[in-house]
Amino acid sequence: MLHNKCMNFDKTYIEYDYSRPGYPKDLYRLIDSLGFISNKSSVLEIGAGNGIATNEIYKFWHPKLTLIEPGVNFYNLLCNRFNHIGMRIVNIDFEGFETDDSFDAIFAASAFHWINSSSKYHKLCSLLRNNGLLIIYGHHFGLIEDDVANAVQKVYEDYHRDCRKMLTSF
Repeated sequence: MLHNKCMNFDKTYIEYDYSRPGYPKDLYRLIDSLGFISNKSSVLEIGAGNGIATNEIYKFWHPKLTLIEPGVNFYNLLCNRFNHIGMRIVNIDFEGFETDDSFDAIFAASAFHWINSSSKYHKLCSLLRNNGLLIIYGHHFGLIEDDVANAVQKVYEDYHRDCRKMLTSF
């Protein structure tokens, strides 16, 4: 079921589309430097909204893209923008999305927090291919100090020292 706050974005999709900032190009360059995604990749984007991240994902890699968008207005907007490219666009929330496909990468740009936390990790793992990449990012305007944020920061420090500063600067 679509969260009420998420429905508010869909009701104001025109204003959202006009004012929503994009994400830094350096973020996509960093993802590209990992070497996981190419034009042969199958990519799922959760909560594609107005397609800000979709456009960048497509421009960087030209993968086979499947977009999930629960809002009807955003779904129609995405269809108008991207159907000519041959993307699969599904008007459903992540919890209701079903497919036999698996994906090389799953993107959730400012959408991960909308997913039902009781099932999201299990479902994400079932959709990712072995060695697939889960990419979660968004706009955050303050530092979060909690156990999860600190544990993620520790992983950056231990395994990806060269990316730590860039990853935490977005």
